[in-house]
Amino acid sequence: MTDNEVTFAHNASVYGYNNPDVLSAVAAQRLVTFIMESQNNVQNLNQPFHLLLTGGTDSIRMFQMLASNPLLPAINWNLVHIWWADERFVAYDSEDRNARKTREALLDLLTSNKALAESHIHEMPADERSAEE
Repeated sequence: MTDNEVTFAHNASVYGYNNPDVLSAVAAQRLVTFIMESQNNVQNLNQPFHLLLTGGTDSIRMFQMLASNPLLPAINWNLVHIWWADERFVAYDSEDRNARKTREALLDLLTSNKALAESHIHEMPADERSAEE
């Protein structure tokens, strides 16, 4: 156990970092490692991997760091499906939309080089109505 780790029952741990850049870098590395280990597990070979994303400053920073991770190409993105856990009630093209920020930070890179199929990105629908409507 490290100085910034608290371990709970069922092998769950919580880590704390004083620097958001360090947090994002560690989270990006752990995510790449987790996906790779899952895909390399004999029981999971050629099985879909579903990843649920959230928005927010720290998440977007993590996606940006993930985009430059040298292990990113080692992931079989053809098996990965991206989902959102939350989304703001804004128009599809809004600067505030979590999916848009995630696309700019990571997903556009993966789809442009054909690593990730657009059909594997499952965004929450946008609504052009105002919040008052």
